[in-house]
Amino acid sequence: TLPAEGTTVYTVTFNSNGGNDIAAQTVTANGTVTKPVDPEKEGFEFVGWFVGEEAYDFAAEVTADVILEAKWEEIVFYKVTFNSAGGNAVETQNVRKDKTAEKPMDPTRTGYTFVGWFAGEEAYDFATKVTANVVLTAKWTVDKSALQALVDIHKNKVQDNYTNESWSAFTI
Repeated sequence: TLPAEGTTVYTVTFNSNGGNDIAAQTVTANGTVTKPVDPEKEGFEFVGWFVGEEAYDFAAEVTADVILEAKWEEIVFYKVTFNSAGGNAVETQNVRKDKTAEKPMDPTRTGYTFVGWFAGEEAYDFATKVTANVVLTAKWTVDKSALQALVDIHKNKVQDNYTNESWSAFTI
């Protein structure tokens, strides 16, 4: 509908800055503009509509023609690489900036017990937001019972070549 004769109207224009087109709106003086559906732009996240450096308040009365500019933040992903240090392979994760990596299933390694994932010398906290590429390394402890079982299997084969004193060196 057209505004009544003599009514002041203003145009609110949306500059999506590379996003999909958003139609301009005509608003009567001291009326408010309807917030449109957020635009989309490949590789970016929509931050909001701005006038200069200030976020636009859609509850504010329109008192002049205005151009609203879309602000975007580039979507950045980082790699979280898992070095299983001799265990079974663990898939690398692509994690969005400021999000968290998912803790993978614990790797396995014959003769060892998995201790945890470490970034350098510190245990990695999977609640930590990822802000750069990171390599996590598995830490292991020797599973003495598994190694002792291996020694026991071969004990009869080689024990005849050692004295009782030297053989005790093979006991874990």
